[in-house]
Amino acid sequence: MKKSATAERKRSRDESTTKETANSSIDVTSSDEVLAPMTASAARLMWLEAASAESLNAVETFYKSQMSVLKAKRGSGTRLTPEEIDVRNRLIMLLMQSGRSEQCVVGLTQLGCKVRLASCVLNYTLPLPRQPSVLSSVQAPCIAADGAVPTKAFAALQAALGPLTAAYWTAHDYSVEPPSPYFSFVLPTTPSLLAGTDESCGPLGALIASVYQLGCRRFGDERMKKVHYAELWGHNRPHASGHQLHYDSDDEGRDGIRNPIVSSVLFLLGDVGGPTLVTTQRLADKQLCEHGWLCYPKEGRTLVFDGSVLHGVIPGRGVSPCVGQRRVTVMVALWETIQVRNGDGPGSARPFPSTTPKAQWVRDLTTYPKGVKASSPIDVTTLDVATPEELPQVWERVDGSPVPHGDPICRYDEVYQGF
Repeated sequence: MKKSATAERKRSRDESTTKETANSSIDVTSSDEVLAPMTASAARLMWLEAASAESLNAVETFYKSQMSVLKAKRGSGTRLTPEEIDVRNRLIMLLMQSGRSEQCVVGLTQLGCKVRLASCVLNYTLPLPRQPSVLSSVQAPCIAADGAVPTKAFAALQAALGPLTAAYWTAHDYSVEPPSPYFSFVLPTTPSLLAGTDESCGPLGALIASVYQLGCRRFGDERMKKVHYAELWGHNRPHASGHQLHYDSDDEGRDGIRNPIVSSVLFLLGDVGGPTLVTTQRLADKQLCEHGWLCYPKEGRTLVFDGSVLHGVIPGRGVSPCVGQRRVTVMVALWETIQVRNGDGPGSARPFPSTTPKAQWVRDLTTYPKGVKASSPIDVTTLDVATPEELPQVWERVDGSPVPHGDPICRYDEVYQGF
């Protein structure tokens, strides 16, 4: 299953045929500043884990310089080149995330965009709120709780996935840019596993149980009793790396969209990176959604949400609060049915390995350190659970004005995400 059923409808910006307007002398496209030797890849790496405001300023200067060079190279041509589109996208994101959205209007129009993610989404609150929620004006398709995974299980999962050298990452050649192919693993669930009393899966089993129980608390036992499979995957991302908005779907949306009952995110390392955005947008909708929520990263926080809604990860903005640390998360989706796919190498919905001897990463996820006994399951009905922070809007027109209620949905390439 991968995360990107929206990508089934995605048109590459590299094939954009948008025309440049007559007046392009705005901040997005003009600068006479020239940066000392830096490549595009070096600028991107500097941005991903920026240690200072000076680093971000240097990246911005580089992109502005590149825009001038590329524009001059294009000359009188009316079509933006793929390289120009990429640089412009990145520069607009830097400006949007630093509160300068008014400087992006012409640039967004030149990209062919009609709608953008709202300023309150991309330029989210800093410092990060420590509490998981505020009151919501509408019933949210999500719930968040701190400390829902038993302490010993959480510590074991943190040890298994926290280090960049952990076997889970190295065994699957995980990379961020360029991104490694998506891979996930599926295992059947049992009543005892979902209740947290089956210790055969160790820390992973405790995580699955906590997601199931939080799902019951938010969506009800009747809906959750349909769960028969759990799908697992993970990510470790630098501060400024996001994940495009998408729908979780079996086999990455091939042959139609099939959503899980619920999806979830457990933050193993917090404070780095941007929040997870959950919306009320569903694939069949004819209008852009009006409601969305941000769940900010915090160590030990679990987010559970309706598996059919549009969601993604907003890139971390500003300077990284912990230079060198990643936003490490483990995701579990609970399914009524999902096609398990055998195959060589990493891929979507592979069977979770059950043979002996087990790979190191499997042992890391399913066994406790020597001498450590599993914690008792946590009764999530006793936890303080809450709705993540509600947003005043998810989308805006490129000039920052509200999207009128009932406006028809735009094409994918007319909506600016920036990542």
